[in-house]
Amino acid sequence: MSYVSSLDEHERSVLREHLLGNFEDFSKFCFKVMTGQKLMHVDYYVVLFEAIQRLIDQKSNRMIINIPPRAGKTLLVSIFLPLFAWARNPSGQTILTGFNSDVLAECSGYIRTIMSDDDFKLIFPDVIIDNNKKSVERLGTMSAGVLHAIPTTGKMTGKGAGALAEGFAGMMSIDDVIKPDDANSPGERDKINNRYGNTLLSRLASETTPLVIIMQRLHANDLCGFLMKGGSIDEFDWLSIPGVITPDTGSQEWYDKQIEEFGYTHVKPILYHLPEGEHRHYEEAMFEGKMQLVSSFWKVRKNLHSLLGMLLKDAYTFYSQYMGMPIGKGRAAMSGDMIKTYEKLEEFQIRYTFLTADTASTKETYSDPSVACFWGVTKCKKLVLIDSVIGKWEVPELIEKMRKYWREKNVFDPQRPTMKPKGFYIEDKSSGLFLNQQYLKDGTVNVKPVPRDGTANNDKFSRFLNTVPYFKAGDIVMPRGHENHNYMVLELLGQSELGSATGNDDVADNFADAVAVAFAGQQMSYESWS
Repeated sequence: MSYVSSLDEHERSVLREHLLGNFEDFSKFCFKVMTGQKLMHVDYYVVLFEAIQRLIDQKSNRMIINIPPRAGKTLLVSIFLPLFAWARNPSGQTILTGFNSDVLAECSGYIRTIMSDDDFKLIFPDVIIDNNKKSVERLGTMSAGVLHAIPTTGKMTGKGAGALAEGFAGMMSIDDVIKPDDANSPGERDKINNRYGNTLLSRLASETTPLVIIMQRLHANDLCGFLMKGGSIDEFDWLSIPGVITPDTGSQEWYDKQIEEFGYTHVKPILYHLPEGEHRHYEEAMFEGKMQLVSSFWKVRKNLHSLLGMLLKDAYTFYSQYMGMPIGKGRAAMSGDMIKTYEKLEEFQIRYTFLTADTASTKETYSDPSVACFWGVTKCKKLVLIDSVIGKWEVPELIEKMRKYWREKNVFDPQRPTMKPKGFYIEDKSSGLFLNQQYLKDGTVNVKPVPRDGTANNDKFSRFLNTVPYFKAGDIVMPRGHENHNYMVLELLGQSELGSATGNDDVADNFADAVAVAFAGQQMSYESWS
């Protein structure tokens, strides 16, 4: 006999009234019904529950929740919240939408499973499944309530969210509205962003019908970015919970920094504080260029070591999906104040050096130049550009030019033994492929071929985006007054998702490869290193 079945009618009524007034306890009840287990306590869940309760209590009708993947947002907002709406008003209508039809089907299926459970039926006897409306796309109640689970690009005609009734009677949940791969396409982003205004809003029963967008950030101009920068007249209550928590996370000052940096105009931050205690422990670590107290948002899900490792491996994914702060895409990736310079190399204690190169096979005026760089990594983990050479050479001359550059740098100085480079990293593509083959054959250059495998995180711009946090933190420095300085800065500042403003990206590729070598070794977006 279950706990619920042992209760008499009065006790069930008391429990019902309590659950209808408290979404957190309602969610715990549904989780137990769905899984037979208790919902794990996580401190940021309290923040989520409080935010969602604002929607239920009609203190908010437009909300954006940004949180890392697999953090429980779909469970709470796209499964338990629609159920809660029906518990409050079985005739209410809800629309669940997102890019992933499989996830939508799972949400609808879980809702149906909970509604079919004997314990749920005992507490909420008025929430009865309509057998004529029990598909995963269209689930209904015997009180004319309907839940539609429709992909974002699916047909919305005749579908509605909310009801012309008092109180919380349905809602619209927009859950991860765009595919990660599509987020890099301006056309796909515009399609989704425009659909919000011309289709999704028109499905709401009234202006007060709650609409909540829950998603991991994917792009500066994804739906969240679009709306928070005034893409709609709506102003959104905004809850952002990042993957790496600092003591000031959730404060007004913390939100203000993002609002200023990203130009958000239509948001009202939902403030919160996650103190150190039973469920949260801060530790000192290097983060964003300085030692500070940091903690994982949920160490059981992803520990701090894993998160900081992701920062090194794939900074764009880390800052977008796990921090809610997409960098670069949709705008110039860098600003001039990120460029840090030095006067004399003697300022640094060089731990090791290496070379990189991005090469072209022709010296025609319209072609890209070949660029080679000499780098040092300091004991305090700064990446120092020591020297560079830029030019346009045909392949026979190019082979000799790169070989000569290696010989010039590959000199042992007993006074500075760490200046002897550990290798020459050359892209294994086009003319670079030919150079690598030649040097591996004749042994004149300690070449390290850099693969270009064409995967999602190995396109030119994604690689370059991985350098931005290091520029921002001051961890990359360039020699002031070098003959190539102005050329290199111009190219670096010109990088965007639309291509390079200078028409070239060879300098940017050198920096991306150097960051990979200096900060992430063999893991930085590449399948393997020789």
